[in-house]
Amino acid sequence: MPRLHRGILWLAAALILIIVVSVLGCHPRSSPTIRPDPTTTVTIPIAPRSYPYDGLRLERLAGEVADARHRQAVIWQKQADARHRQAVIWQKQENARHQLAVRWQLMKVAVGPNLNQTLLNLSTWNIRYTRAHDLIAAKVAQDMYWHYRAVRAKEWARPKPPPPPKPAPTWGQHVEQETRRYLDIPYVWGGASRGGVDCSGLTMLVYRHLGIYLPHLARGQQALGHRVENPAKGDLVFFGFPAHHVGIYIGNGRMIHAPHSGDVVKVAPVYQNYTSYRRYR
Repeated sequence: MPRLHRGILWLAAALILIIVVSVLGCHPRSSPTIRPDPTTTVTIPIAPRSYPYDGLRLERLAGEVADARHRQAVIWQKQADARHRQAVIWQKQENARHQLAVRWQLMKVAVGPNLNQTLLNLSTWNIRYTRAHDLIAAKVAQDMYWHYRAVRAKEWARPKPPPPPKPAPTWGQHVEQETRRYLDIPYVWGGASRGGVDCSGLTMLVYRHLGIYLPHLARGQQALGHRVENPAKGDLVFFGFPAHHVGIYIGNGRMIHAPHSGDVVKVAPVYQNYTSYRRYR
């Protein structure tokens, strides 16, 4: 029993020691605070910061500021101009009102005591105006109307000049008009009448009607006249040498011709394989 008691006592002492050590470890003693001396000045060296110089950026910013100021000045100038124009309009309106008042006073003096009767007569004439400027406007409009009637009456009484004479048709227009009379006539080989024509028969009939006699053969017609480089209406266009086909040129790259059997006289573009143009007057 005494040995057991001693073990219990040692165990209790060890537990107490552990508790004391743990308490002292969780709450350590704070170190003493060192207060600075107020009479002592401490200087902390600070290195100066260097900023890079960007000249282009500064110039650009200065240019943008100048542009903004210029735009603002332009806006202010436009606003000042608008105020000036409005003031001019108001002044014109004021002058018009003043002139209207003066005319109204003059009319009152001229009419005198019969003003009401005058207004009554005007209303009877279907001119129902109650204000002075309406009466003046009506009078001005009436004067302008009668002046217009007088001017137009003089113009109507004045004899009208004869219309200018129409220009006489040219040779080419005569040829085109005569050729168009044969449109839609059927092609007949060797034909030279209203019943049917071939290519050279068509040109022979048209030119004969205009007083020029050509043979009934394309190569024979090609041998007459004179060659031209700039064709005009009424010239003949030939294909092949000696010619195997002929047409009448009517301008704008077109011709009237009798193409072949089974077809009729018609307007068509000039073929690309033409040989020459010839003129007979």
